[in-house]
Amino acid sequence: MKKFFLILIFATVLTKGGFAENRATNTITTSVVCVGFNIKYECSITDNFSALAEYWINGFSGWGAEGHIRYYPWANPVFLDVGLGYGRIYNLLSLFMGGLDKLQRDLQNKEDPDSDAYNNSSINNAFLISPTIGLRLDIGRPNGWIFEPSIGAEIGIGNGPEGRPGVCKNFDLKLAMGYSF
Repeated sequence: MKKFFLILIFATVLTKGGFAENRATNTITTSVVCVGFNIKYECSITDNFSALAEYWINGFSGWGAEGHIRYYPWANPVFLDVGLGYGRIYNLLSLFMGGLDKLQRDLQNKEDPDSDAYNNSSINNAFLISPTIGLRLDIGRPNGWIFEPSIGAEIGIGNGPEGRPGVCKNFDLKLAMGYSF
């Protein structure tokens, strides 16, 4: 069985069917938010699939390093994306709903005994799952500058304050610019 897959991969690469014909093979994108940034490197595998490496840091929602698989159902421009990675995540809702003091206690590792939701205000050493849907739009000529709006979620599963297990969720809107080559 292993030999079959190795021969299939070798034949795909040899016939150049392993790379997208209507898209550039590599893309670097970045998005800047008010207190952070995101950078991604994407490598096309086929017309419909690509692999990504992503690093993001945001003063409001934490930081993370992820690997993604992206699927283009119609070969362009709509994509579905799922990422798996590692990082630290804050619950943005706790910031806007009077949770600044809760975040400050998280950072100082002090427990709030009156709050049942305290456990989900931040997750340290989190396993991250990031489902996303978006568009990849060429600006001007194909395989040059791109604009990539997307909406998704960041779900962190790991240790909360005081080492208690928990889950933290954020929704995410990204407006990224990049270059395909």
